[in-house]
Amino acid sequence: MIAVLDIGKTNKKTIIFDSSLQIVAQKKTCLSEYEVSSKRLEQPEAIFDWFLECLAEYSGTYEINAIAVTTQGASLVCLDNAGNLALPPLAYTNDGGDSFDNDFYSRFGSREKLQRETLTAPIGSMINCAKLIYFLQREYPSEFENVAKILFYPQFFVHRLTGQAVTEPTYLGCHTYLYDAITKGYSRVATELGIVELLPERIVSPWTNVGCITEEVSKRTGISPDCIVTAGIHDSNSSLLPYIITSAQDFTLNSTGTWCVLMHRSKTTALLDNELGKTIFYNFDAFSEPVKTAVFMGGKEYEVYSSIIEGVHRRKGMPDFNQEVYQKVLSDNDYFFIPSVEVGVGILPESRPAVHYKGEVYPLAAVQDKEVAKKIFADYELAFAALNCSLAAQSKIAIDYANSNATTQLYIEGGFRNNFAYCQLLADLYPGAEIYTTNLKEATAIGAGIIAKAALENSDPYCAKNDISIEKTRIMPALLTNMDEYVAKFIKFSQ
Repeated sequence: MIAVLDIGKTNKKTIIFDSSLQIVAQKKTCLSEYEVSSKRLEQPEAIFDWFLECLAEYSGTYEINAIAVTTQGASLVCLDNAGNLALPPLAYTNDGGDSFDNDFYSRFGSREKLQRETLTAPIGSMINCAKLIYFLQREYPSEFENVAKILFYPQFFVHRLTGQAVTEPTYLGCHTYLYDAITKGYSRVATELGIVELLPERIVSPWTNVGCITEEVSKRTGISPDCIVTAGIHDSNSSLLPYIITSAQDFTLNSTGTWCVLMHRSKTTALLDNELGKTIFYNFDAFSEPVKTAVFMGGKEYEVYSSIIEGVHRRKGMPDFNQEVYQKVLSDNDYFFIPSVEVGVGILPESRPAVHYKGEVYPLAAVQDKEVAKKIFADYELAFAALNCSLAAQSKIAIDYANSNATTQLYIEGGFRNNFAYCQLLADLYPGAEIYTTNLKEATAIGAGIIAKAALENSDPYCAKNDISIEKTRIMPALLTNMDEYVAKFIKFSQ
């Protein structure tokens, strides 16, 4: 059996897989960040203790032979010589402020220079491991002198399980400013931060067998001391892995949620001038291959505006897809939801959140006024249709950035796969491509299960190819018209 610790921003899961990567048991908890002295902190020690409690419960029923860890991005832990926390485990939701940002980029290079050099996009204030480290150095200078190890988030748990310190490319290369894609090692920024000796010397593949669990972990859980642990993997790359090993054709993955993440494997790592400053960057997959990635907060946009629309009408739920209503939005070409509710992030960072309706512009602050909302959202079906059309337009921009070649296959997973209208619009935006929704649940955990199986079999992730069955539902074009004109106007209003 394989145990996976899957750490999301909100939910933490322990999932047990059998040898065929079928889920046989799982538990979930919510150990969310908390605030101390105006700093938002993660709970790595509490998460680890909870994980061991889960393993202790499951070990009486299942023989666990391997453990894999996958976590959210942009988090790390600093340890002292005794292996204890040397500094508070800062959450990436902290805001360093403009003066901190200006100081960071003045010292290490402009946003554009670092985006070209490290393939990392500027995402918020602290959604970046190099900036987290620099913030810790400035805020806790004396305490930082006691730091003996800096471990990325998955590898902290690997270290707790095995006592070994490693890192791997999916996390190191995920918008950190710390990875050099040319040398496959640490970047100039890591050197100038003075932390290279604090980072793990070993950069290994995610499915590397790092070692067996420690005697203490074995005693606390009842698991055999022969249980192996893999090196860990970043969550987006973990969810991408099942598609890589099962897809014979080129594809783009549209992983939807609060963040919509568009990923396409690439042979190059070049960023164009018009991509700088946008949330466009390169991940590195489990095989260390570059994955061009474009990100925007589609789920957050939908959540904010749908709640306002529902509040106006005192009803819940998106109406069923009505082709005539959607064609009216596209043909009229005067109803748009402009990003982004989180200003400055995404693929249109210069835009400001607003609704364009019948030639008038209503900023988000105005839209939140009940009387204004009643005016521009008077038609429930039309308002939801315009919201979906705008999200599809933004998705098209992101897809085109992530995959500058013609998309051949597009997989839609996550929350928006249940939004048929959104999926239908993408099918009409790409009539020459194959658009699919997928049924793969717990894709992130399955990706981690794959790397654990590879380690157990002393193979690579393709050893699990026959265990993964992804049911795909083809979305055929509805022959909607005026799509390109709608997207063009959406872009004009978003600049």
